[in-house]
Amino acid sequence: GPPATFAAEFGSLRDAGAAVSAIIAAGCAPSLMELLDRATLEAIDGWRGIGLEPGTQAMLIGQSDAGDGQAAARRMERICADNGASFVAVSTGPAETEELVGLRRLAYPATERLGACLVEDVCVPRSALPDMITAIEAAAARHGVRICTVAHAGDGNLHPVFVFEHGAAEPPPEVWAAADEVFTRALELGGTLTGEHGVGLLKQRWLALESGPVAAEVQRGIKAVFDPLGLLNPGKAIQQLSDVQSLPSRDL
Repeated sequence: GPPATFAAEFGSLRDAGAAVSAIIAAGCAPSLMELLDRATLEAIDGWRGIGLEPGTQAMLIGQSDAGDGQAAARRMERICADNGASFVAVSTGPAETEELVGLRRLAYPATERLGACLVEDVCVPRSALPDMITAIEAAAARHGVRICTVAHAGDGNLHPVFVFEHGAAEPPPEVWAAADEVFTRALELGGTLTGEHGVGLLKQRWLALESGPVAAEVQRGIKAVFDPLGLLNPGKAIQQLSDVQSLPSRDL
């Protein structure tokens, strides 16, 4: 049959994270499990008017495409209720399913209307989701930064979106300070700096915290084999200390 989808509203983000952990621990195997925090829901509500309730701090949207999808959705609905959900509804047809999934698709464009966005993607063990969510909320409050968090919660992959003033050349110091707390806590919880987006240049300064000196040395050794002259992608995350000096003086 068609996928069965449910939406649950929670009075706390931590409760929503606990519900995700419980759903995974119960072996429900959702095909989709998306989490939206209050800041994201407010951005969507301000744009599209979704009738957001004052007490709703998080929404969880889940789906099962298993053969017994309706039964699986009902089971996940009960688990959400057991973990403090204030409201849970299971879709009754394709139109309702599309409406719920469409709500998640609005998250980023709605947030982007609020300012420039630094979109991050830490990933933690699913059992650590409540703690990671709490850490993101604390970092936002401590540094006075708006963070709109959505998550591919079934994978433990969180996307905290740091919002700052439109037109700024780069994220301001308080955004980087909040991001530093988020990255550090993700690693402390046994997670990783990135679940999907890669390290790139923005997170290069935190890479050593995750990989450690042994892995870094192995990576430099591999690079030395294939790039002894330091010609490939110079100055990036994996480089020889002698890269600059090793460049030959003749024209290349």
